[in-house]
Amino acid sequence: MTPPAEPVLELFRSTGAYLKGHFRLTSGLHSPEYLQCALVLQHPAAAGDLGSRLAAALGALAGRKIDLVAAPALGGLIVGHETARALGARFLFAERDAATGKMTFRRGFTVSPGEVAVVVEDVVTTGGSVRDVIEALRAAGADVAAVGSIIDRGGGASDAGRSARGAGDPPGGGLSSRRVPSVRARHSARQTGFAPNLMRRIRVQLAYDGGGFHGWQIQPGLPTIQGALEEVVSAIEDAPVHVEGSGRTDAGVHALAQVAAFTITNPIPVANLRRAVNRQLPPAIRLLSVEEVHPGFHPRFDAKAKTYEYRIVRTEVCSPFEWPYAHHYPYPLDEARMVQLARAFEGERDFTAFAASDPSDAEERSKVRAVFSSTLESASGRMIYRVRGSGFLKHMVRNIAGTLIEAGRGNIEDLQTLPTRSGPTAPAKGLFLVSVEY
Repeated sequence: MTPPAEPVLELFRSTGAYLKGHFRLTSGLHSPEYLQCALVLQHPAAAGDLGSRLAAALGALAGRKIDLVAAPALGGLIVGHETARALGARFLFAERDAATGKMTFRRGFTVSPGEVAVVVEDVVTTGGSVRDVIEALRAAGADVAAVGSIIDRGGGASDAGRSARGAGDPPGGGLSSRRVPSVRARHSARQTGFAPNLMRRIRVQLAYDGGGFHGWQIQPGLPTIQGALEEVVSAIEDAPVHVEGSGRTDAGVHALAQVAAFTITNPIPVANLRRAVNRQLPPAIRLLSVEEVHPGFHPRFDAKAKTYEYRIVRTEVCSPFEWPYAHHYPYPLDEARMVQLARAFEGERDFTAFAASDPSDAEERSKVRAVFSSTLESASGRMIYRVRGSGFLKHMVRNIAGTLIEAGRGNIEDLQTLPTRSGPTAPAKGLFLVSVEY
């Protein structure tokens, strides 16, 4: 079913851009009604509204951070700029070279290989200009993830990308967005990523007991936090929904306040959405809060800081109600040495020695992280290591906890500087994601 686009059409009506009479379109079709984008885009508020709607749709289709928005001149300039602003991305435009007939980027615009790009146009008829911009971006090495437009006069038949009905025929009007590369028009509007006026970006805070899950990230045939969320939210939306998290907790790791986000069209109020999702999730996962946020919000890339804590039980006997959520270590330790070494992890530095191998290592990403605070406290037979930082590498906090234990055993002499080697990785069940800051 195609969601209604009445609010978008009302935007055209209120700005005098919804015309009635007899119109012959450039496609050769005739229509008693016509949407004139230039008239609605002359109003900054209306242009911003349309740009935000396209940003929400394109962000959902891309499924990752968008680096730049490109548009063909002159039609896509205004809405492309507004879409880029809503996404927090760069904007550039292309012009058709009179000599070659090809789309080229304005002098001074640069595209770096690997940048994730989307293409935005105000009106798509045959898709020729959009297709040319895609080719120019790809020639520069960009990864073109999606295409969006206010109006699709081709009715989904244009060859600009994944087809979706737009506002070329006003009674069925609305925004459109398509994935790239092209998929023909046999798919339904919901399957093809139609960008309706009800596109909503939802941010959730959730807690979970990670003991029965193979981590956050979806893994075929295995229970994961992300997999459970996507299954429930997709059922409510009646369409596939991708859920993004602030980070990927490992198998067995718990969370007191993980943050995730997804995009849906369902108009369900956020309070009802929280209740509906919690009713269908396993008891080990619970949404604590649900709110609607701006279209460009990304739980991982927008995060400013995260806090983790690692729990160690020091008593001879560990309660069975505490054992699943702490590392039981009843053996002798010099806790004062551990407290002293914990402070040595503060600051911005390369934590390669405290990171487990990761598939992303092939991309040679930096392993420099900023640790804002690193403290260890002991009371009533329990120790809690708490660390707050800009971000953390795979197994980094568990490796630090294992290193602190080694210091308590007397196996590390220098307690003032960062050790060059990590101690054993502490068990996952003692680790909690405490908070994510924005």
